[in-house]
Amino acid sequence: MLLSPSNAKSWAPRVRRIIFDEIHSIGNAEDGVVWEQLLLLAPCPIIALSATVGNPGEFNEWLTETQKASGSELKMIQHGTRYSDLRKYMYDPPTSFKFAGLGKSFGVGLGLDGLVGFKAFHPVASLVDKSRGMPDDLAFEPRDCLTLWKTMVKFQSGDYTVPESLNPDKALPPCIRKADIFAWEKALKKVLMQWMTDRQSPFDKVVQALSIPAPIEPADQIQSSTASSVTDGDSFDPQDLKCTTLPLLYQLHKRRALPAILFNYDRNQCEEIAESVLKQLVDAETKWKEGPAWKKLMEGYEKYQELKDKKSRKPAKPVKKAKNDDDEGGSKTDRMREESSDGASIYDLFDPEAPQAEFSFANPKQLQKAELDEYVRSLRWKHIREELIDLLKRGIGVHHAGMNRKYRQCVEMLFRKGFLRVVIATGTLSLGINMPCATVVFSGDSVFLTALNFRQAAGRSGRRGFDLLGNVVFQGLSEERASRLLSSRLPEMTGHFPITTTLVLRLFTLLNDSKSSPYAVKAINSLLSQPRLYLGGQSFKEQVLHHLRFSIEYLRRNELLGPKGEPVNFTSCVSHLYFTENSSFAFHGKGSHTVGIRS
Repeated sequence: MLLSPSNAKSWAPRVRRIIFDEIHSIGNAEDGVVWEQLLLLAPCPIIALSATVGNPGEFNEWLTETQKASGSELKMIQHGTRYSDLRKYMYDPPTSFKFAGLGKSFGVGLGLDGLVGFKAFHPVASLVDKSRGMPDDLAFEPRDCLTLWKTMVKFQSGDYTVPESLNPDKALPPCIRKADIFAWEKALKKVLMQWMTDRQSPFDKVVQALSIPAPIEPADQIQSSTASSVTDGDSFDPQDLKCTTLPLLYQLHKRRALPAILFNYDRNQCEEIAESVLKQLVDAETKWKEGPAWKKLMEGYEKYQELKDKKSRKPAKPVKKAKNDDDEGGSKTDRMREESSDGASIYDLFDPEAPQAEFSFANPKQLQKAELDEYVRSLRWKHIREELIDLLKRGIGVHHAGMNRKYRQCVEMLFRKGFLRVVIATGTLSLGINMPCATVVFSGDSVFLTALNFRQAAGRSGRRGFDLLGNVVFQGLSEERASRLLSSRLPEMTGHFPITTTLVLRLFTLLNDSKSSPYAVKAINSLLSQPRLYLGGQSFKEQVLHHLRFSIEYLRRNELLGPKGEPVNFTSCVSHLYFTENSSFAFHGKGSHTVGIRS
């Protein structure tokens, strides 16, 4: 849009701000160069946003320099704290599980302690490799700070003492604010860092003590109304994600820790896990419907239907009657008054064909049945597989780049409405989509699960205004791998050389077709005044101009630019294929040669 000649005199000069959300994407190998070109071509002040920049100072310095070329001043605002704390857990699945319904949920959704299979993972326990240091964004929640202080006091010695000022009785006021916790956390980290750099200190003992799992508190005594159990069920492989996902979701449901997003960076595995959960839910529901509870429910429903039909058959107007006769019919108003006096029935919204609440993660209170039917109708029109539609009806969605776009949009909308409470996704949900949840689960390991992707995905948990605490669960990952993810530093952003030969060609097209408009001249001057070859590099203005001259000569020899810099021949085709450079020039060279022979 910024390089379109048709916009050069109308739309582009009127742009007042460009917002770059998730600005760290400039480091991507695929489209990072486009981000960098946009930053340099921006005709107005910019707003750059990110929660995961590894080298903010250096990046800010580079951005400030680029903005000076267009006459804008840039300021950096850093905010180093989260509104909702994150609590990390390792999930150790049971070896057997019998699912017979979700049952009632209880608790306030504050953490997952006491649930079967969940072990709290203290951030300090991840610092097993002292040579890597402590990342700046390794955050401690209040409970972590208290546990760390107690452990440090326990192992302090004559040479390595914990200052009395860190005692919570003295460090914290009677009425504790978040700011007080942040100050206490900072002071604790300072002492811990000193211990970390000294081999003689008790640092290793502290890490080891915090790595030992705390005794699991007795599970809540409230029993569910169903017979789901982790003791008398079928045995399965604890490492099989398709078998362990339903037990995990069952526990999250009990603690009201849904909605949850399960991140798995393998598209096929996302669908396989979802279909496995669907099969387990359907099988359990089918088995339950063979029992006495369903039979009793259906008998009551049939009586309800008969009574409803009988009432609907009453005449709308009163029949003629003698003075002392009983009223057999009654007016419509009388019937409405009679029905309202009967009170609401449990069967008013009962649908024997729909998934039953005990075997569905959906929240029907958040969506009317007519709306859901409309979504289903639109998906069937797009020939979406019935398994995926059945999953939606049970409150489960699958989200990855290979899914149908309409289906992905439905998953996003239904999740935001609160109807879907489980989504199994790749990294597509960790960038630029507003889908906050109560719990994030890293389901299985992957080479794509990097420190950057971990922080982006984990940040989805903890809904502001809903959750005081966000849960992050590691499922199918070793403690060693989880430690590396927690203790790894964010990668430093590196840029790309933004002035490509295709960009030079498109700039000539912009300049020529817009009749050298002021906007086009300013954009080109802004780009060429950038003295660095790439982000973080040294100043090489002569090399930039040398590359520009090379590009112009190359385009002239390939007959894409005329003597006065005007675009000629197949310029439009090559410009349109800018994202395939250098292949676009090979395609043009071959095509031109073929045309020449035929002519």
